[in-house]
Parts: sequence; C-alpha cells; structure tokens
Amino acid sequence: METAEAIEGRIECFFSENDPRSNTALSSGDYWFRVQSEELFVWDSTEKLWLPIEDKETLEAFKRATVLINPTAESLTFFVVTPYPPYKENDLWADGLHLRRCIKARNKPLCFRPSNWVLALKN
Repeated sequence: METAEAIEGRIECFFSENDPRSNTALSSGDYWFRVQSEELFVWDSTEKLWLPIEDKETLEAFKRATVLINPTAESLTFFVVTPYPPYKENDLWADGLHLRRCIKARNKPLCFRPSNWVLALKN
C-alpha cells in the first residue's frame, strides 16, 4: 500500500487493546497491533476501517517489536528514511542495514541527531 505517509518515510504503529481511532488522527498505512490477542490491522482511510493483516512474517515482526518498546508506550513511529522530528523514545528506524531505536526524543524541527539512535537488535 503506497500512501503519503509511506512516501514521507513514517508510519504510526499503535500497540494497545483499544482501537486508537478515538485518540488520534489516522492515515492510510498506519498499523494497530492488539498485544494480548496478537492481532494486526492496517488503517484504510478510504473505507475508514481497520483491515486485518494475516501475513505471518509481518505479524512476527510486530510481535518482536513489542519486546523493543517501552511496555507503557501505546504507539511508535516507524521510519524508513532518516528520521525527522518530532520523534520519541522507542521509535524505530530501518536505515537499510540496521534496525535502530530512539533513546532520546527530539521535538525541534531540523534537529536530527544520530546519537539519539542506537542499534535495536544486536547479534
């Protein structure tokens, strides 16, 4: 699914049992992972509904992501381009070689700092 958000390089991912639709504005391509039941959905803004994702590899990636994030965090941003603020602790960045996790939030525009990011997975 090619969306404006994917083109911009960021997708919001929600980790909660409750539908995040009441707490935030959603964009096509955003994900919702129900942690307890291990169900994954993607938001379709045309239809205004969550579509189930049953791809086993994608589901497994979200299960692994729950280990990386703060258990009290209900969302994270997943970047596929160099992150740009705002970003928060536990956001993830796939730079083409490694998966990185944010350790220091940044709110000021144009203030990306590589030192805010560490390897999320170590061999």
